[in-house]
Amino acid sequence: MLEGNDGGGVVVKDGTLVASKGVNGISVGPCFAEHNYTAGKEGSMGRMDGCFTAYLTAYSTFDRTISLRAVPSKYDQA
Repeated sequence: MLEGNDGGGVVVKDGTLVASKGVNGISVGPCFAEHNYTAGKEGSMGRMDGCFTAYLTAYSTFDRTISLRAVPSKYDQA
C-alpha cells in the first residue's frame, strides 16, 4: 500500500496496480517497468497538479495489452 500524495509518482514494475479513493477503485495491469526514467521526454505527459502519477515504462514502442477495471476499494471505506 502506498499513499498517493499530490505531485508524487511511482514506477510500477510488475503485478496489478489498484488505486482507490473512498469506496471506488480501479485496477490496472499487468504492469511493467524496463527503466525508472520519469522526467517527461519524447512526447510523454508531465505530472499534473493535484494528481499522483503511476508509470509503466518501456524503452521503445511495445505490444502489450493493459486492462483497466472498476473495482471496490479494499482499504479506504470512508
